[in-house]
Amino acid sequence: MRNMQSVAMLASFIFAFVALPVRATAINPMAALAFYVGTWSCSDGLIGRPTHEGTWTFAMRGGIMYELILIPTQGDLSSPSISNATFAFDTKDNHYVETEMDNTAAWYVSVAKPPWKDTIRWRDVASWTRLAHWEMSRIDGDHFIVESFPAATATKPNYRAICKKEGRRRQFRLKT
Repeated sequence: MRNMQSVAMLASFIFAFVALPVRATAINPMAALAFYVGTWSCSDGLIGRPTHEGTWTFAMRGGIMYELILIPTQGDLSSPSISNATFAFDTKDNHYVETEMDNTAAWYVSVAKPPWKDTIRWRDVASWTRLAHWEMSRIDGDHFIVESFPAATATKPNYRAICKKEGRRRQFRLKT
């Protein structure tokens, strides 16, 4: 009996050091989007058509990430293209939500489930037109790409944006 008590005591002693209670820490899910904060030089457009050069700016404030896309008049654009978006995390449904609208009143609402490594897969849940899906992929510390697919089940993108962090010197070219 004494051996049993010793073994039990030793087991509880080992458990106390091996399985110490871990204090819960609050994790900010929006921190996963911090990579995008800043100003980016982007080349975007429908695949197979001439691209447009513009500036994409992301800012984080109060647990919300804001995006402003400015594409000046150029090429086949007879007027500037302006788009704004808001990204937030919905703790109730455990997903990210993004809303976007441009100066032609095109709009959509998309969601993305965490976790992800380098690619965020968004799917539209509401839109001014047909529901689609799109992806934001980190290429490296200075570049990301966005690809949009024309329908919810499409497997081939119809739009691509390649963005380079402003203030960086490295060049990046996407292989086609």
